[in-house]
Amino acid sequence: MDTTETTVIAKGTKVTGEITLSSKLHVDGEVEGKIHSENVVTIGSSGVVKGEVIAQKLLVSGLLEGNCDCENSIEILSGGKIVGDIVSCNLVIELNGLFEGTSKIKAAKNKALPKTSNEETAKEKVEKTAIKMAHKLSQKLGKKRE
Repeated sequence: MDTTETTVIAKGTKVTGEITLSSKLHVDGEVEGKIHSENVVTIGSSGVVKGEVIAQKLLVSGLLEGNCDCENSIEILSGGKIVGDIVSCNLVIELNGLFEGTSKIKAAKNKALPKTSNEETAKEKVEKTAIKMAHKLSQKLGKKRE
């Protein structure tokens, strides 16, 4: 994969359909359909994408109306907007960036998400602390009665 190559959809250009590429993609025009890139997709400040984006990384300064799934990260830059559902390992929203939808964080390929046993352990700790506090309180009340 050559990461130095960039495909540009210039302002005033409208593309409809499916785009599949291994190079970077920069959108200053309009895309309606599906984008699948093995690299970085950038939606410039004048760019509009209506559809699905699947990429390693997504940078949004313009508008994305649709869902996206990125292996690395999704960054909504100042003035950028995403309306739709997103899935990524990392999500960054800069000041004046907008996001309307749902987001799901996925585990990086080499990292595992925390197991639910951690949640159970935290719950057990809270329960044990509550029992200890109740026991101490009952001991204090018992001493006051004597």
